Amino acid sequence: MPRLTIVIPWIGPAAPCEETLAAVLQHRPTGCEVVVALADHYDDPYRLGEEVRFLPGDGERARDFVSLVNRGVAVAEADIVNIIPCGLLATEDWASAALLQFAAPEVAAVAPVIVGERDRQRVTSAGVNYTLGGVRQLAQCGRPYEVSELVRSQPLGATLAGGFFRKAVVDALGGFDARMGLDLADVDFALCLEELGLRTECEPTSLYIDARKSASGGSFAQGIAAERLFWRHLEPATRRAAMPNHALRLVGELALCLVQPWWIAHLAGRACGLLTGGFDRTHATRIEHAQVQLATCDEPAADIVRLSSRARTPGDAQQRRAA
Repeated sequence: MPRLTIVIPWIGPAAPCEETLAAVLQHRPTGCEVVVALADHYDDPYRLGEEVRFLPGDGERARDFVSLVNRGVAVAEADIVNIIPCGLLATEDWASAALLQFAAPEVAAVAPVIVGERDRQRVTSAGVNYTLGGVRQLAQCGRPYEVSELVRSQPLGATLAGGFFRKAVVDALGGFDARMGLDLADVDFALCLEELGLRTECEPTSLYIDARKSASGGSFAQGIAAERLFWRHLEPATRRAAMPNHALRLVGELALCLVQPWWIAHLAGRACGLLTGGFDRTHATRIEHAQVQLATCDEPAADIVRLSSRARTPGDAQQRRAA
C-alpha cells in the first residue's frame, strides 16, 4: 500500500496542469501514487500511464474542482491524500515532514506553506482561518517565509489547494462539500474536524510555489456558499458575538458594491443562500455519521476512534475562534 496518494484535479488548460504534474513527478516521495482526476479527455502525449493513474472525465458531471477532488480521494489507496491543483508547484521533499505530522492520531490535516511565484520570500498562505463574523482568511498571508516563525502557527485548517488530509476522516464526512466551492470547502472541512475533536497542524517545510492566476471574487455562487457556511456552523454559545460581526461584514460588502459592481451578485447569492438553506439541518447528521464511521474504521486510523468518542461540541469550536 502506498504511503501517500497525490490527487491532481485536472480542469485545464493543459500547460499549467502539465507543469504541476511534472513538478510532482520530479519531487514525489518514494512509495506514493499519483491520481489525476480529469474533467475532460486527455491524450497523455507524454505516455505517463505507467506512473500516473488517470481518472477519465465523467461527461457533464463532476467538472468542478471539489467534485474532482472527491473523485480522486474516493479511489486513493493510501491513508493520506495530498490535493494539488493545476498551477501549484511542489518543491523538493515537500511531503516528507507533512507525513510525519500524521503520527499523532488526532491530526487529520496538515497545512503546507504556499509562496508566490514572483516573491518566494513572502507567504501566500500557511493554512486557513475563519473569523467569528464568517470571513475566510489565509493564515500568515503576506508575512516573511521563516520556518522558525511558521512552526509555531496554528491555523484552523489546511487549504484544500495543497493540503494533506487523512483519508479515513474525509471518507467519514462524505468527502468535501462541493456546494461550498474551492474557496470555502476547506473551511467547512476544518470546522467539521473541530467538532470531531480532531485538529490541523502547519508544516512550514512543506513548500509550494503558486503559479496560478488570481481569480476575481464576489460571484453569486460564492455568496450562496458563504452564507450557508456561516449559518451551518453558528452555535448558540457565540451567537451574540457572531451576529454583529456578520452584520458588519455584510455592510462592508454592500459598500464594495459602490466601487466593484460584481459584489452585487455576491450579496444576492447571500440572500439566496439564507432563504434556500442557510439553516442547514443536515450538518448535525453529517457529523454524527462521521463519528460512527470513525468508531468502526480499521487500522491505521484506529486511534482516531478513541478521539472521536471525546469529540468537542460545536460550541467549543466556536469559542476557540472567538478567542
